[in-house]
Amino acid sequence: MAEPPSASPSAPLPVLSVARETSDIYIVSPNASFAPPSPRLNQEIQMRSDGRYGDADYTARPQFYFPEYPHLPFIPTQSHLDYAGYKIMWRGLTPEDLEPILTHSNPSLRRLSPSTRDSLTTCMTSLLDDLDGYIASIRPLVSPPTLRHAFYLINHPRTRLHFAKQKMPWRDLCRIWGQFQRVWLEIAGMHEYLKVQFGRDVEPRLHPAESFLGAFTEQEDIARTLFASGVPVWRLSPHDPMHANIPSIAHHIYPALPALCPSSLGNVGDNNPWEPLGSFLRTDPSSVARRHREDNEFMPNAQALHVQTLPTSSRSELGSVENQRHLSHRAERNGASQGPAQRHHPYGPDPTHVLRTHRTS
Repeated sequence: MAEPPSASPSAPLPVLSVARETSDIYIVSPNASFAPPSPRLNQEIQMRSDGRYGDADYTARPQFYFPEYPHLPFIPTQSHLDYAGYKIMWRGLTPEDLEPILTHSNPSLRRLSPSTRDSLTTCMTSLLDDLDGYIASIRPLVSPPTLRHAFYLINHPRTRLHFAKQKMPWRDLCRIWGQFQRVWLEIAGMHEYLKVQFGRDVEPRLHPAESFLGAFTEQEDIARTLFASGVPVWRLSPHDPMHANIPSIAHHIYPALPALCPSSLGNVGDNNPWEPLGSFLRTDPSSVARRHREDNEFMPNAQALHVQTLPTSSRSELGSVENQRHLSHRAERNGASQGPAQRHHPYGPDPTHVLRTHRTS
């Protein structure tokens, strides 16, 4: 597989910014003017109320570089000019994005409004088609692991776009919204990564490093490769690289994370947090696969919730209803068998004109 050009191994990487991580560890970047906090050594992976994974979300904050998922540092940020028309994929879901509650409808179940639904579907299908078409032009060049993951990213949302039209609880709707955003951002990252790898753009466009999410690493060769690819890279170094002309900066401050428990909408809502997926080392790529598996297994079932909210929703009541239905059907069958054995022509306008009676001797 083709590799992006890397900086000369003999020349030291430039230093644009430095931040102190601990008393003996520094965050050094050759191309980023800010320093995000490095990922925790052990990350508790738990979905928050917006369907994202907080400071452990690899589609929202820089994480450690995973060789198994080399496209993740190429996930675009909201400042990337090529994605200026996709602002909906970075914002949270609001009550204004929902259909109004109609009279006699179940207030526990909500659905996206037609305009929000159309915008989401357009954003998803447009990027899916772009990636699908690009892979078709370079498929023999792509390594099998990357190709398999790219096809997963293409097929996964296509089989779940019908959720955008489905009624479900507000809690599930927020989760599905975040899930669509996460997979969309990863699709965009895969597309950007492949374009850098194989350079099929007729007129390549240069973007500032801040247009991409970037990654952390402790290895200089990875830092060189990411630097040459034009994405932000932060290397953890035990050495003090500071001198007079290199500024020491503070850690970047992110907005406060959404709550773990989703807020209720109106007088209905499930305020229980989502179950944690486990604790993972920040260098463990299985945390990515674990989140994909969680997305695959989640299936909102609005029909089941609708049955549970019916007046006869308890098991005993539903059982009695089914028992009465069975008895009534049996009574109908018994009553039908007790009638006279008469036959008539099925096509006659008046069946009585073809009634036949059996003569008795």
